Amino acid sequence: MRRIVLTLLLALPPLAFAPAPLPKSGRSKSGPNLTIQGAWRQVDKPTTLTVTATRFEYSTQVHGPIKYDLRLDATKTPPTYDLLAGEALNAVGIYKVEGQTLTVCYAAGGSPRPTSFEEDRRHFKEVFSRLK
Repeated sequence: MRRIVLTLLLALPPLAFAPAPLPKSGRSKSGPNLTIQGAWRQVDKPTTLTVTATRFEYSTQVHGPIKYDLRLDATKTPPTYDLLAGEALNAVGIYKVEGQTLTVCYAAGGSPRPTSFEEDRRHFKEVFSRLK
């Protein structure tokens, strides 16, 4: 009897302290809406873009900062965004972040939202790289 109790006492402690599971790969702690946040530089123009959870701000050499209120919806595929100037809807668009590259495709507020990243008469595409 003592031998069984002793064996159980020696066998149980290692089982009681199991390590925590490893985090799942590919998941961002920042969440899908937050991957767009940060400072960006347009690839083919001297334009910078700063994105926060609620603001979208362009800055060019010719014009100072142009600020918009931002609404993001990362539950859609591709994720969408709306730019508002005060109460007015200024633009509707889609975006994707691939590594250090942000691609946006948008249309004026009264036009239909783009469904792909193809540029045409009504939809404009811009590509940015993340600033460090």
